[in-house]
Amino acid sequence: MGIKKTFFKNAAVFSGYSYISWFFDTMVSTIVLSRFLGPKEYGFVALITIFSGFIVLFANTGLSYAIIRSDYGPKYQRIVFSLTAWIGLALALAMCLLAYPITLIYSNAALFLPTIVISIQFVTNSFNIVPLAILEKRLDFKYIGLINLISTILTISLMILMAVLGFSYWSLIIPLVIKPLFLHILIERKVKFGFYLYGWKLTKLALKMVRSLLENFSIFNFINYFARNADNFAVGKFYGAYDLGLYDRAYKFLYMARRLVNATLGPVLLPSLIDAKKKGEDIKSHFLDILGMLNFINIFIALPLVLFAEPIVLILWGKDWIGVADFMPYVGAIIPMQTLEIAVMDLYVIEKKERALVTLVIPLTMIMILGIAVGAFFSALHILRFYSLFFIILETPLHLYFGHYKLFKFTPGQIFKFWGPKVVLTAGMIFSIWFGNKIITASLLFIFLLDTLYSHGKDIKKIVVLVKSKLLKRGEFSAIQKK
Repeated sequence: MGIKKTFFKNAAVFSGYSYISWFFDTMVSTIVLSRFLGPKEYGFVALITIFSGFIVLFANTGLSYAIIRSDYGPKYQRIVFSLTAWIGLALALAMCLLAYPITLIYSNAALFLPTIVISIQFVTNSFNIVPLAILEKRLDFKYIGLINLISTILTISLMILMAVLGFSYWSLIIPLVIKPLFLHILIERKVKFGFYLYGWKLTKLALKMVRSLLENFSIFNFINYFARNADNFAVGKFYGAYDLGLYDRAYKFLYMARRLVNATLGPVLLPSLIDAKKKGEDIKSHFLDILGMLNFINIFIALPLVLFAEPIVLILWGKDWIGVADFMPYVGAIIPMQTLEIAVMDLYVIEKKERALVTLVIPLTMIMILGIAVGAFFSALHILRFYSLFFIILETPLHLYFGHYKLFKFTPGQIFKFWGPKVVLTAGMIFSIWFGNKIITASLLFIFLLDTLYSHGKDIKKIVVLVKSKLLKRGEFSAIQKK
């Protein structure tokens, strides 16, 4: 079975569960919670998550990759698990130490205790890194999808219950701290991995074995965080919790699309590519085909955000959140390109080029921070405008040249054919949204879709047939059961 067919067979099962989880997480929870919690409560929590989001990047700095990429057995896995637990404890302590400075930065003493509580998630999350990586290595994506769905439903139910009972922003904090425990119980039923916490000698050995991944991904995450979150910090610092609540709500859609690659298809993509490389297949051409099909999906996520932002906001969250509609079209415009660039990171892991990734991300980060700084002089909306422009006009071409062309040796023809139209059309959409020309924006989106269908139509058709056959088989099975 070819890499593309294997990938989409596993992805179809895993993403099915993930989309249901997303429906509950993004649609059901926000629709219900927005009736009890306003932008101020969401913005309050977002002030803390700017910092916790930074620290969490060091919780899994390539350690799951170390499990998936290696051929070592249970002893190695237990040692790495112990390392992740110690790292989780260290990060929780670091977050606690930040609690007081955070209150000073925002001049809000009420942030202290919630910051301490949020720090607990670093410990609870650390218990799942290695067991989940083991399931991914086994390609057991059906079970991973199922337990993610169950833990999401339990978490959202707790959020809604707390919001109805009047727990305010605590409704967003406490369930997220508990969620990893739900997940761990479900994982343990399948993996039966246990709990291991070794002393310094074995911890030092684990550090030595994963040193390359740990060092390079720690540096990469440290630098990349500022490019991806400097906008949230700028909005919160200069325009306050209310504007940050609106901005963060729109940004959640970009996070959702990224999760399509990172949390939904990423776990399937990396093991599939590693397996294909071992078999001697040309992963570069296959990889571009897979990205093309991901782009097809992303267009349908972007389209409603770009063209129907205001009706979506009114239907989902009500008039109190109407300000989100100003931000959503820009988020929709950059969703396809941002998610595709995230997927490219798998190539660096497979080819063991983590150091090159770190070297490249430094100038790219400076470009993004510069764009955010320029926008901060004008308004919260301008921060997103300049962030989008600098990303597509400056960051993406540099990434393509030094990453794809110089490092991975993609041909100029491959690069221009795949990325050229996407860069030009995305830049055009950003300008047309800025100047309020909905006709041009809709036309560019339509051309974007046509280009994807023309370039990857055969692969898309194969996947549609594959999904359709799976659905028909399930229908036949259900009919037999009824008989």
